[in-house]
Formats: sequence, C-alpha cells, structure tokens
Amino acid sequence: MSSYFPGKRFEQNGGSFPIYTLTVNPLAVAGNTLLIAAVTAKKISIVGGSVFSNGAATILSIRDGSAGTVIKYLQVPANTVAQPNIPFLITPDDVIETSAGSGLYIDNSAIAAILSINYIVYTS
Repeated sequence: MSSYFPGKRFEQNGGSFPIYTLTVNPLAVAGNTLLIAAVTAKKISIVGGSVFSNGAATILSIRDGSAGTVIKYLQVPANTVAQPNIPFLITPDDVIETSAGSGLYIDNSAIAAILSINYIVYTS
C-alpha cells in the first residue's frame, strides 16, 4: 500500500482507498487464471497498470469471476527487440472492475506476458 487513489467515485467516509499492486511474471498462456481472489460484498477495480509480451503478440481477456463476462481486452503487441512496458490507464469512462463478491480472472491467448496492475477494493 504505497499510494492512495483520491477519486470522488471511491471516497469512503471522507477518506481514500489504498492502492494495491500485483505483478505476474510470467503470466502463462492459460484460461481462467485467478489474479485477485474475491472479497465478500466488495468490488475489485483496476486503476492502472502495464503489460508487455515475452515475444509474439497476445490478447489478454480480463474477466469478472471464474469464466465470467469479459470486462476488458488488452491487445499486447509483439516484442522482438526490447521489452517495452505498455501502460494502460483507466479513465472514468473506461472502468475495469468486478461485480461485488467476484474475483478478477484473466485469459492469455498466445504467449507468456508480464502484467502489473494497480487496484483498489471497495464497497459500492
């Protein structure tokens, strides 16, 4: 818990929510991989992060719950020389969050990738 996200949407009793960081290296090619376990009656909301491929291009599908609805597709370009970090920013119009009480899952379609996300857990 190194920083705080003071967005009005997430204010809680006049305070802020801690931002947690998760890095998965490597994120294997697989379906229905649990990233963040469900928290009873709370939503998990990604507020930013980065990803890069360990080779060929891949597509990551972020899901609401185990084998649940895809809430975000991340297209990761091929990486042939260096390992560029591809940031993805979340705006108020581009929300990546689970429904209350669901875990955050991911599918990786093609090649191992490195994923780092910043997220909060809150009651809606």
